[in-house]
Formats: sequence, structure tokens, C-alpha cells
Amino acid sequence: MLADTSFIIDVMRGEENAVRKVDELEKDDKPLNITSISLFELYSGIGQVEKTEKEKEKIQEVLRSRAVYEFDRIAGEIAGRIDGMLCNEGKMVEPQDSMISGIAIRENEKILTRNLDHFRRISDISTLNVEKIEAEE
Repeated sequence: MLADTSFIIDVMRGEENAVRKVDELEKDDKPLNITSISLFELYSGIGQVEKTEKEKEKIQEVLRSRAVYEFDRIAGEIAGRIDGMLCNEGKMVEPQDSMISGIAIRENEKILTRNLDHFRRISDISTLNVEKIEAEE
């Protein structure tokens, strides 16, 4: 299973449902990994906060022992088709979401996210299984 950036941020913030989901996956020996796109987004966020070292430590703690799925040519082709299709349909999402989707489809992995709306726009939802985790209000 691939953790979307929104889910990783929820874990870093200690959101109860997200932390519970990580515990559940670990208990069931189901790996929770990330994409190089989420890694980029997380480190981009460090540059936007004052306490950069503290944020970096949070990221490293959450990502410890997680595999990072790379964005390569195949994922790029898939993501490009997704992005183009969504643009044509007037259902655009952030390019990063298309890129994460491309990696997930290439790897035949589910995406764990709070941002279900963006991923639902992808018509190949039977290939791209998305599980939503609600953030605590």
C-alpha cells in the first residue's frame, strides 16, 4: 500500500485514525510505503516552516523503514495519460496526484489518502484502489 502525502502528514500530526491505520497495517505485516513524489512534497514543506529541523525529524521518523517507489518512465507515461485525460474532462487534479497514481498503477498498489476526491476522478479506479482515512475534526 502507498501512503499519499496527505496521509503521511496526518500521521506526523498524530491524527488518531491515521495512526490507528498504520498500527493495523503493521500488525497485519502489510507494508506501507511512499512515492518519491510524496518525499518531494514533504521536504518542500520543510522549506516553508520556521522549525525546519523539527519537521525534518518528524518526516524521518514517519518514513523510517519505508520503501520509496520511484517515478520512472513507465509511471510517467501512465501519469501523463491520466493528467491529459483529466484535463480534457475538466477534472484536473494536482500533477503530483497524477504522478502518485501512475506509480500506484505501475506497482498495482492501493493508495491510502485523506484526499479521496482527487483520486476518485481517475477513471481506472478498478486498477487504482483508494482507501480513505478520515482526519479527526
